Amino acid sequence: MLSVYTVPEGLGVEPEKATLTEFGGAVSESPFKPSAEVFADKEHIARSAVHMTLFQQSRYTLAQVVLQALKQVPGIPIDVRNPMIRGKRPVADVVIVDSYEQAFTVTVDLLTGKTKIL
Repeated sequence: MLSVYTVPEGLGVEPEKATLTEFGGAVSESPFKPSAEVFADKEHIARSAVHMTLFQQSRYTLAQVVLQALKQVPGIPIDVRNPMIRGKRPVADVVIVDSYEQAFTVTVDLLTGKTKIL
């Protein structure tokens, strides 16, 4: 499964006024046909509002975060774990599989772009 949280209104809107949405689908299907789900449950609304707020503060997009991680570990990115605050810094963990099929987790600081392999 591949899923991405989106904010159709863009990051300039307040979380309580945003349509917090998940696009997801099976990557094994060809062509890939994601469906959209607007969050209505408390858990998803809370999590996606945190993600949105962290990326509002970041100068990096999700794609740029993945590219920063790939500079540290070349390979295939397979997951961006829930963006969060760790050590009082907004971060996202990017899981990358290298050419030897070994998985690495690279933490990307959402403010500076600095990376660290966990």
